[in-house]
Amino acid sequence: MSDVTIRCDQAIFTSIRTPMGEGYRIVAASRTLHADEKQAITKASPSHEGLCDPEAAGRESHDAPSAVAFYPLPSGRACIGLSCAAGSEHTGRGGRRVYTHCAVFDPAELSGCAFNLFNVVRSMVAAGLTSPQLKPPNPLPELSLTITDNAPRGRKLGFPASLNGEWRRALLQAMLEKRNLIINIKEGWLDTIELLLMGFPGPLRADLSFAAGLRFSLGRQVNVQLLHDGTGQAKARAAGQQVEYLDPCHGTCTSRDGSAWLALVERHWSAADFVALDRRTSRRFDDCGAAGRERVARLYNSIDEMPQLEVAPVIQTIGAHLTAHAPGVEAEINDELLDACRQRLLSRFGSAKWAEVKPHWRSLLEVSGRSANAASLLRPAVERALRCALRDDPLDAAFVALDVAGDAVSDSTDSGLTGLFEEILSRLAALAPALEDADTGRLRAICTRWERVRPACPILHGIAQYITAGTPG
Repeated sequence: MSDVTIRCDQAIFTSIRTPMGEGYRIVAASRTLHADEKQAITKASPSHEGLCDPEAAGRESHDAPSAVAFYPLPSGRACIGLSCAAGSEHTGRGGRRVYTHCAVFDPAELSGCAFNLFNVVRSMVAAGLTSPQLKPPNPLPELSLTITDNAPRGRKLGFPASLNGEWRRALLQAMLEKRNLIINIKEGWLDTIELLLMGFPGPLRADLSFAAGLRFSLGRQVNVQLLHDGTGQAKARAAGQQVEYLDPCHGTCTSRDGSAWLALVERHWSAADFVALDRRTSRRFDDCGAAGRERVARLYNSIDEMPQLEVAPVIQTIGAHLTAHAPGVEAEINDELLDACRQRLLSRFGSAKWAEVKPHWRSLLEVSGRSANAASLLRPAVERALRCALRDDPLDAAFVALDVAGDAVSDSTDSGLTGLFEEILSRLAALAPALEDADTGRLRAICTRWERVRPACPILHGIAQYITAGTPG
């Protein structure tokens, strides 16, 4: 993606002493932030000892937040809140002050940010929003954020050790099913939610609200809370609520099998290939439902399996996907699969013997003949197969080339094979004097058929003279 700029309202929620009082509240906000939006931010933002990070109390680093929350506002806009420690509490109760800086924007803006919320988070950090302003101007000015596609490139991302493959797939499945979750993990809350969101089709991500790295609050109405519940208080307080408590730290899990989408995402997670996962899932899919996800995943999985496939299943895959009627991005991925098939055939035909390729010649031509698009797609593979035959058995190359020579002549556009036919016939002319009598008879039959296709070909005229006179013409 190219850099984009989004304009946001902003608010600061923390505890400072002012003439208006003290305690945790919105201490500064944009003039155009609505009253109901302020109420929602107040309800969702953390107060004293609201951070899970055990190091936050003694660390004042401004290069990253300790916690991130994302949630919708009553106006239809969305809020991202970055929370961090900001010096000592001034109230005398001990501990560190919690500081939250919020950006409020239209969630439709995320489509221009590669659907990655954490691209926005990193832009907020770059804009200094994790450097606490304890004497902020009020009202705050409008905030302009330049969003750069910098995730996950150049950064080290990873899941905590407690989240093995089974747990990761189970969590992603639960989130895709829109179940409300509390997820107890000891660390890595921000990386975990970013990677889980990469398992979502891009257009779905703005619909998932979350809090990562904040202590549990019943008043914080989000879909997913990732936190460390070391004392079990969150589990006890959530009992009887419309929320599931999942504990990868202490529990076991068996995820459901059979989902092509989960298999796709887990394969990238396991390989730590987050760049490829982000690129593949952050597209403008038309159908993000379960059926649509499965179709897309099957296409991607077929692409990834292609380097291990032999010729027959590759040709079958081409035949199955030539006339696919998929919308938008699915059509693009289908084309990527067809291109991967073509490249696989070229690779196999480049190193194989003609005896290995020949059994697939007819099926290759059958699929190639289905449409102009099929012929264009497979023409390089047909040429590569003929060159394989020319290398190992020039006489057979001339014979099987007849299967496509007529099409090449009748095609109003150059098929790209004319030059190869010249090579094949020239090789026959050079080979003719060394042929055994039995092969000379076959050569005569082949040349007779070629003369019907190329009646004025001087190479064929020379071969015919040799066969008739027994000497080269």
